Amino acid sequence: MNKIKYVCENCNKEFYARPQDKRGKHIFCCMKCQHKWRTGKTDLIKKKGTYKKCPICGNGFYCYPYEVDIKKTCSRECKGEYERIQGIHQGENCNFWTGGYENYRGKNWFGQRKKALERDGNSCQICGKTGDEQEYNMIVHHKVPFRFFQNDYKKANDLDNLICVCHNCHAKQGSHQWHEVPSEYQYLLKGLKPQLKPPAGKRYSKEEVKFIKENYDKMEYNELAKLMGRTSGSLSDKIFELGLRKGRKTVFKKEEAAFILKNYPASGEKFFKENLPHIKYNTIKSFCNRKGILKIKHNTERS
Repeated sequence: MNKIKYVCENCNKEFYARPQDKRGKHIFCCMKCQHKWRTGKTDLIKKKGTYKKCPICGNGFYCYPYEVDIKKTCSRECKGEYERIQGIHQGENCNFWTGGYENYRGKNWFGQRKKALERDGNSCQICGKTGDEQEYNMIVHHKVPFRFFQNDYKKANDLDNLICVCHNCHAKQGSHQWHEVPSEYQYLLKGLKPQLKPPAGKRYSKEEVKFIKENYDKMEYNELAKLMGRTSGSLSDKIFELGLRKGRKTVFKKEEAAFILKNYPASGEKFFKENLPHIKYNTIKSFCNRKGILKIKHNTERS
């Protein structure tokens, strides 16, 4: 939309603006002219406030009396950076905090991780491999595992307890299996009483493994886990460990297979639900696709 020429009622300066930018009966080129025309004052700042220095960018900014104890920075950008550094809305201080995930490492973890990477030059401190050779950042490893610090993340994430290692060296660290902290690493606990590693989960018996193999492709994981008294995550890991894949084998009777292959090209989902209600239509589609049987495209063009 084209801009229209206006004349400021305070300074008589000509300026261009869009029609929707004009609000009210009077027209001004800027906020200063509007303020001066209404109040007769040239200074927009009330003298009762005070000036403060922004801790992020160092610029001075004015605070009204009511915001002297509230406003910390000069802008929204500086406010966001200030809150990030102070951890004001991070971790348990966040409005959306729900307890953290299982491997939560405290609200200062990402900052400490960055410092450790910079200190070690993003290279493995065991084999010397660099981040460029690995094609991604090193793993920042806790010399004494986080679980021994009783969730005291400040002591656990101390730089003395962090070391950068590559993926291969990280997998070889014996600390993953520690049940107690060796004497040579006790100083890293900084006076904390070590927390013992929780006991490993109950192993699957031969009967349970046999039951899984017989029923994993017949039942949903949640239902199967409930019957066995296991968690769905543990059951899923066990099925993966056994090399089983749900839906990998689709076995039909000879009559069913012949019926499907004969009718699939010209029939739809409704037809198979009526004649083979115990078989899912997606299973039928996958079976026919593997056999190379395709749908017949009907010509719907009008003559």
